[in-house]
Amino acid sequence: MGSILSIGVDKRIMTEQLPQLYNHEAEQILLWKLTVFPYELTDISQRITADSFHMPANKVVWEAMQRLNAQGKPWQDLVLLWEETKAKIGDYVLGLESGGDGSVSHYADLVASYATRRALVDMSSKVATAAYDIDNDVQNVVALANEQVA
Repeated sequence: MGSILSIGVDKRIMTEQLPQLYNHEAEQILLWKLTVFPYELTDISQRITADSFHMPANKVVWEAMQRLNAQGKPWQDLVLLWEETKAKIGDYVLGLESGGDGSVSHYADLVASYATRRALVDMSSKVATAAYDIDNDVQNVVALANEQVA
């Protein structure tokens, strides 16, 4: 059995720049496509939350869409959405990236995938920090690892 540190370690991670765990363009296209296909919001809301978005402005737009929808207002109206968000992000919503060849579901899957990867990195970082704390009982570290995975 190999040492704990060698299990699954990719030397590339130690020497090369890591890939970005977000796609701001996909986030913007998802938001824009939802304004074009508003009937998709209910389904997409089952897979995406505000925390799924890496870019803070996109979180603001998502939260505004959800809030306006809950109030029964036409959240897909870009002018209303702009009015709802301009205090926090200015004219950002008016410049959302449009287009994209994929479906709303495709872009939701991309955003969710990156969010899951960020969450996994965060969890593993917590476990690694605890593991490097020699004063921390190893059983506590194992318990933390199990808790993070569960």
